[in-house]
Amino acid sequence: MTIPGYDAFVKVEPLNKGWSSDKKYVAETADGRRLLLRVTDIAEYGKKKTEFEMIQKIAALGIPMQQPLDFGVCDDVKKVFQLLSWVEGEEAAISLPMLTQTEQNMFGLKSGKILEKLHSIPAPEKLPEWASRYFEVMDKRLMGFLGSDGFRFDGDKGILQYLAQNRSLLKNRPQSFRHGDYSIWNTIITAAGTPVIIDWEADDFGNFGDPWLDFVDVIWSASISPNFASGIIYGYFDGNPPEAFWPAVMYYTFMGVMISIQAISKSRPGEVRREIDYCKMALGWFDHMQTPVPTWYQGCSAPPTAP
Repeated sequence: MTIPGYDAFVKVEPLNKGWSSDKKYVAETADGRRLLLRVTDIAEYGKKKTEFEMIQKIAALGIPMQQPLDFGVCDDVKKVFQLLSWVEGEEAAISLPMLTQTEQNMFGLKSGKILEKLHSIPAPEKLPEWASRYFEVMDKRLMGFLGSDGFRFDGDKGILQYLAQNRSLLKNRPQSFRHGDYSIWNTIITAAGTPVIIDWEADDFGNFGDPWLDFVDVIWSASISPNFASGIIYGYFDGNPPEAFWPAVMYYTFMGVMISIQAISKSRPGEVRREIDYCKMALGWFDHMQTPVPTWYQGCSAPPTAP
């Protein structure tokens, strides 16, 4: 690769994790430092430049995260690269279940405070209204269920009906910076006990939108650690969330799972049954969309005061 400083790397190994289209590598320098190198096609230059500049802005807030080191083009202007610091520690999805429930709550509280700080970054003033942005993307994807080649499963009609009848839940929602995948799978726990957030790739809505949409991945984190997920929510709001929170997040959760099932049925059909199992799990949590507060949150004791 024709990346500045590439000759200083004594080892470069592929990193095959996550669903990103980026090619990821772990690079090691002569002095033993490890770095994360992300490479993608030059067609993504504008998106990746904006993404890198946003990472720089977030890092300036003191958020515990991968530090942005370098950005540019390589391989005769055929590729674009990002160079980030490497985070030493254990993946939260692996380490948290081995801790006590109280410890899992405490890490959730810390992560909730980080998320609150991220959401303090305002969205551009001229950004279109959120509900119109959201449904412009999601309605097109939902059409897959209504077409002749749509993947159908037991219970999908009830979910589709619910989504059609409750669109008003997203009216007048504020917009701010969003992580886009704020979850237990994108959290590293360092030896010092700090949760560090990784994977800052923008989703379909760019970097900005309804901050409550970030809680969908918190919901799924409960499949690994309900106490961690509960702690994030409790820490973010300094207590239980407002009444409007749970219905909106439940709406986002089921819209997301329907879109995901449809996409995976076409791109990775061998995994679609697993995705349907996730849907069934969510239906159990929310009592088939009759109760917006998930059972795992109701069943957890209130987390202690955030440190």
